[in-house]
Amino acid sequence: MKLSVMGFTLIESMISIAILVIISSLAPASLENIISKNLRASRTDNFYTAIQFTRNSAINEKAIMTLCMSNDGTVCDKSASKYLIVFNDLDNNKTATAVEIKQLLNISDKKTLISIKVSGGRNYIRFRPDGTAIDFGRIKICPSNKDNYYADELILNYGGRLRIADDIDNDGIVEGKDGANIIC
Repeated sequence: MKLSVMGFTLIESMISIAILVIISSLAPASLENIISKNLRASRTDNFYTAIQFTRNSAINEKAIMTLCMSNDGTVCDKSASKYLIVFNDLDNNKTATAVEIKQLLNISDKKTLISIKVSGGRNYIRFRPDGTAIDFGRIKICPSNKDNYYADELILNYGGRLRIADDIDNDGIVEGKDGANIIC
């Protein structure tokens, strides 16, 4: 005697349910991966756009413009993680006054760690009125959990051109200047 539920035997139904449970258990991990990749893209795009804005402001206003991180929205601080500020540092003191600020971006909600390591060991980026970079080098953008799979690195050259570093060996982690995986 065969038991059937809506045209399926009991064994067929149990196998179908088991397969459904296995597939549905994979969905949360996959969804978490998609969310993490989107956050990575958002963090990188925000910083990329801020650097481009700084360069364009320098060209348009024919003045040296500075981009740095800040905890209070005025003073550049390499350990800051709350704001990105773009300003015309008229007195060259790495502190922005209300008159000098061109853009203030709140990045605290992005759970982002940013490491700016440019020429001379500086933790800020400046552009000349012709768009060339005074401070050029690499900018590491990491998630707060320091997972290298969701980190990026921006490369700014002397000419003021910006690009995103590549994952040359296709292992899911971007390579740094030495060809090794970046480490957050």
